[in-house]
Amino acid sequence: MKRFFGHTPLASLAPFSSHERGKRVLRAWFAVVVPIVVAVAFACGGNASEGGVTDTTEVIDETGINVIGDRPEISAWTRPNREFGYEEFIEAGWKQHQIYEIDTLPNALEARYGFYNRRDVEIRRYPSHEAAMNDGTASAEEALDRTVHDGSGFASRRVYGGYLVAGNLVMMCEVSTDDCIELIEATESGE
Repeated sequence: MKRFFGHTPLASLAPFSSHERGKRVLRAWFAVVVPIVVAVAFACGGNASEGGVTDTTEVIDETGINVIGDRPEISAWTRPNREFGYEEFIEAGWKQHQIYEIDTLPNALEARYGFYNRRDVEIRRYPSHEAAMNDGTASAEEALDRTVHDGSGFASRRVYGGYLVAGNLVMMCEVSTDDCIELIEATESGE
């Protein structure tokens, strides 16, 4: 090797030959690209039926409880294909106390207030499940934000702790959706 002004040529300092460097680059490229290609292939594969059309039909559990938002104890829906009447709830043990004016409830057919297992349960009836989901949930959300004062001027509490859309109804529940779910299940145990 020749020395130029006390230095060795740069080629002699490289730990690998150009051929070995090419192999290392190729291996690194495969190590990065192959996993990406495999991941994309699995993500795009899915369970396509004949003709390349993917089946996106969602199976709905008719009696399952489905969350609205992120807290099931506050808002949920169930029984989308069911139409309820007040008589079913009265037979299940719900005690009707008052019938409300529905001026502030868009598209509601009627609204009644009562008790079940010593808990307040307000039932708002709509023409369909879709109407209850579209029109009823907005007024239910507003009702969740309402508070009443205890009279002393120091404390207030929420009027309702949750709501449940069950078929064509919006049920306002005193503490949580569990109160209303229990009432719905009581109407079905007598069938």
